[in-house]
This record gives sequence, structure tokens and C-alpha cells, in this order.
Amino acid sequence: DFGCGDGTHLQKLNICKRKIGIEIDKSIYNLAINNSKYYTNIEFINDDICNYHFDKNTILFMYEPLWLCKDYLPIYNKLFENILTCKKHIYIIYITGLTKQLPEEYFQNYKFKLKFKHKYGSILLNRCVYIYST
Repeated sequence: DFGCGDGTHLQKLNICKRKIGIEIDKSIYNLAINNSKYYTNIEFINDDICNYHFDKNTILFMYEPLWLCKDYLPIYNKLFENILTCKKHIYIIYITGLTKQLPEEYFQNYKFKLKFKHKYGSILLNRCVYIYST
């Protein structure tokens, strides 16, 4: 989970045996560790998401992790270039938030294949779940 925040999404994600949350903000990272201290299959890393090394086949969960960032496209560019350099199979679960979202064309520019799309919500709260693969 990139931009894992306080770790609650990872606690609820039961389809994975091993879960990793990456959070750049030290105080939020510490909060995630404290909130998840009884979960033995969750690991937290305090680092920039672009520094993560994909050494295994991975499901990458992103629930609008850069919603507070003004200049977010260069960060996504660096992250996606990093993903493409690894030789592993990566699935990206990207959930749009209330603010900006990456358009489908952005993922396609990096040759990610759209596998699933589902819109849900209301007029005021419109979200979309995308699943892409390398």
C-alpha cells in the first residue's frame, strides 16, 4: 500500500499473506506501526514510494496516495518507470479519491493493461476502482 497512512486499509485487506505499507511521513508511519502492532503479517517502511524495489510479483494498492501533493505527476512518472524496470508481474489497484485522479490514458502510456474498472458512489462522491497489470 503506497501512501498507507495509518495502516487501516492493510488491516482489512485479507487476500494477501504478506502486506507492506509505505509511508513517507514519519509521524503517520509511527501511527501505522502502533495501530497495527497486533498484525504479524504487516510490515511498514518509512520511505518515498519511488525508492521501493519490486523484487517479487506484487499487487500494488493505491488509494489516491498523493492527494495532498500539488505536483504529483513527476512522482507517478518515477514510480511507474521503476515498476517497468523490474522483471516481475505487477498488478495495480488504483482507487480514485475525492480530488485529482490519474486518467486511464496515463496508465496506458506506461503500457499497463486495464483488467477491471468499476465506478461507484453518488453525484457528490464518485469513485472508481481500476485494476491494471504489467
